[in-house]
Amino acid sequence: MSWYIDSSAIIKLIVAEKESPDLKDYISDGLLTSEIARVEVLRTVTLNAPDFLASAKKVLGALNTVDINASILYMAENFGSEISLRTLDAIHVATALSVRDVIEGIITYDKGMSKDAKALSLSVVSPGA
Repeated sequence: MSWYIDSSAIIKLIVAEKESPDLKDYISDGLLTSEIARVEVLRTVTLNAPDFLASAKKVLGALNTVDINASILYMAENFGSEISLRTLDAIHVATALSVRDVIEGIITYDKGMSKDAKALSLSVVSPGA
């Protein structure tokens, strides 16, 4: 089984942060993410750490991406009011739910995503946090 990894965790694989060593020790090959992560990560790196752009592309290239499709968008837009996810996080969680049969859960450092993913019965880890 693999893990779904969101943009907050992917960034830690590119730019060294305090959680980065624990995250790198925790993960294995075959990580999944939404294709939206590519846009999120590249925009974040371009705006905040442009020297890491080549590294970002390399890390993203090693991830398996899940295409965003109509059923994922439908799920994301129809979470109930008890789920407080913003747009891109809702797409991430809906994507993880769409592949829940092949993942162990979500790796994220986003507290809101963590809370709501757990409420939707997904396992969540944040190595080193």
